[in-house]
Amino acid sequence: INDLVEQLKEGIVQKAQDVIITYNSKLNGKGEVGNTPNTNESYLKYSNNPYNNAQITQTTTQTTYTYTIDLDVSKIAELKSTTDEMEYLEGAEFEIYSKPNTVEDREPIATITVEGITDAEGNIISSKGLYSSFGSGTYYLKETKSPEGYNKLREEIEIEIIATCDELGAITWTVEDKINNDLVLAQIGVKEIGEGENKTSIPIVKLQVENTSGFQLPVTGGKG
Repeated sequence: INDLVEQLKEGIVQKAQDVIITYNSKLNGKGEVGNTPNTNESYLKYSNNPYNNAQITQTTTQTTYTYTIDLDVSKIAELKSTTDEMEYLEGAEFEIYSKPNTVEDREPIATITVEGITDAEGNIISSKGLYSSFGSGTYYLKETKSPEGYNKLREEIEIEIIATCDELGAITWTVEDKINNDLVLAQIGVKEIGEGENKTSIPIVKLQVENTSGFQLPVTGGKG
């Protein structure tokens, strides 16, 4: 704070006024996911005598704990019945927003491209589009590109990711499809990381999105 004495004289700062310092930190892609917290510590060093370094006081250290979880999006072809064999798709693209589509100034916070995973014969055995570092909150997924021969979803997917901490500090993750779309299955799964003795399982948000095939009629009054 420059010229503190002058600010006191002018009434900009009051005597015995609390000094509140606010800072923001952003978790990058190298953070821990699942039940391992990302910790951040902060403290302030200050002195009533800037000319004497021996008279420096340090505040109590404040520690924050931030948890994130991976989001995995799989695409499957339309299931005509409960006995249909699941067919995985690739080539879909999603934009993820932290605001609903009624907000004019919203910008995507991430883009997911769903890729197919093939076996030795070249058959697609699964698909995923993985993006890390999602904390608790509500997210909106908009399908901007559908697999060839399939229709894009008419409405956005709205999911809420919830992290609950118990008295012992253990985290429990849940996810909810807020729109209850019949074409969307939202659930908490697990993925394995590491190898050998270091191999472990961590929670992950899994979205399975079904695409219908065929063509859509144009909206009334629309071109075509």
